[in-house]
Amino acid sequence: MNEIALSNNLNQIELEINHHKQIAGQSIWEIGRRLNHVKEHNLVHGEFRVWHESLGIDKDFAYKSMKIAKELPNVETLRHLGTTALHLIATLPAEEKQAQINRIEQGDNPTVRELQDLKLKFSAAKRKIMELQKGQESTKEIVKEVPVMPADYQEALENRQKLEERAKSAEERNAFLEAQLKDLYAQRAEVDEKSNKYDELTKAIQQSQGQLNDYQKKIASYKNILSLIQKGNDFLANMGGLIYADEEKVLHTDGVAGQEFDSFVNRGIRFFTDLQKIRNKDNQILEGEIL
Repeated sequence: MNEIALSNNLNQIELEINHHKQIAGQSIWEIGRRLNHVKEHNLVHGEFRVWHESLGIDKDFAYKSMKIAKELPNVETLRHLGTTALHLIATLPAEEKQAQINRIEQGDNPTVRELQDLKLKFSAAKRKIMELQKGQESTKEIVKEVPVMPADYQEALENRQKLEERAKSAEERNAFLEAQLKDLYAQRAEVDEKSNKYDELTKAIQQSQGQLNDYQKKIASYKNILSLIQKGNDFLANMGGLIYADEEKVLHTDGVAGQEFDSFVNRGIRFFTDLQKIRNKDNQILEGEIL
């Protein structure tokens, strides 16, 4: 069907709309078509609602007629239907929309009530599908966000807490030694450099300084070990799920993927082997404290 080209002259369009308002059936489609044209071409410069209401066309009819013009053909068999029926058909899913048009063309006209019931059924089905999809997405997000913990993860956390307590104790001892050293320096400043007391305080200062250096090294070691263990635990927690991932087929059939995976595993083995060597050097990392 050849459609008549619409004018961009607003006065002409207003005359045509007023003309079609006098004709039932086809008028709905023709008015909707012209409303779409005005809005799509911004002929009223953003004042679309003000403009169509000035013609006596309320928001509800404007929306429905525009939808009808976009979704339904302008055919003789539909022209006897009212706005509500046409809009209900226009807002049905594509297959059901065509089924209703075919039904009407065969002379079986649905009532507004039948179309409303049909629309409600499709709306309910759509909501159900969206709820199911949302539930599936939520489940996927939960599975993705919850890391797979190694069997000894809880034990590792408890050991880490013990290490943190030992590091704190070392820091407290370090603070005591710093205060003690400061006090020894103050005492020595008040005695004669040639006296025995001065020599005794000098010896005490040297011993205190040695202890302080040892505890500062110990604190640094604790911090490094705690950082390493924390990052290691985070790595195992986040990557543990890969063990259970069903990716064997790709790894066996894709040479590049297999090589990258092997390289990653080998680097990991070398890294943990080096860590084990550090652990086995003296079997004690910190004096008197087995980790």
